[in-house]
Amino acid sequence: GLDRLHLAVSGSVKLSPSVAEWFSLQGIQIQEIYGMSESSGLITMTKPIRKNFNAVGSPPSGIEVKIASDGEIWVRGAVVFMGYFNQPEETEKVLLPDGWLKTGDLGEWTSTISEERELVIIGRNREIIKLSNGRMIAPSPLENVLKGIPEVSNVCIVGEGHSSPMALITLKDSVLMEYKFVPGAIEGLSVEDQKLRELMAAKIDALYEQGSLTEKIHRFVILSREFSHDQKEMTSTHKLNRGEIQKNFQHFIQLKYQD
Repeated sequence: GLDRLHLAVSGSVKLSPSVAEWFSLQGIQIQEIYGMSESSGLITMTKPIRKNFNAVGSPPSGIEVKIASDGEIWVRGAVVFMGYFNQPEETEKVLLPDGWLKTGDLGEWTSTISEERELVIIGRNREIIKLSNGRMIAPSPLENVLKGIPEVSNVCIVGEGHSSPMALITLKDSVLMEYKFVPGAIEGLSVEDQKLRELMAAKIDALYEQGSLTEKIHRFVILSREFSHDQKEMTSTHKLNRGEIQKNFQHFIQLKYQD
């Protein structure tokens, strides 16, 4: 039925650039929307023909978007809400007196020319990871790149207070099923198959050498299950609940950093 498709739109979470590019090669241009409930859904939208699959487009007429001094994305316009019901203190945290809404997301423009620039989401303001050497890294871009590995279904980057980031990796069901029948491949909540670990390490290193990964991932754990809504590791909109994931897999995190 895709030959009858007139408009394809993606929203809620960042569309993997590799997925968007693959559909584009099939002649299907997926227009991506970036927004939040507090902005009535829409802040930016990509053009019908996409050039940059990492970007989430530009704001339509009537919506102002700017990057604050700390890198946070602010939006203003008739789409912005009036406040949280009966929660004035919470409203003051995100809605400024002059109408700017603080999204909590970090972003940058692809160009200094207003007619050509598009917005790129770097990560969440409160999700920035501070390493032990004081460096600050945004986990979301790293996770999106690693999710481009064919065997991988999801990734959570952790490393607060440590010398370097590490990755908690989940496998696609079809890949995980193969290792369930390999003796000794799965030990509890982790996949310990040596060939798979070597393959994953090689692919991660290749992404770093190509410049796709901006951080060297020395440590990773391949998990034997997907992140779970029941365990509160995923939100209702399929976003990572980083705090719960770190708590549930703290054992693996500590072991890897002690290694």
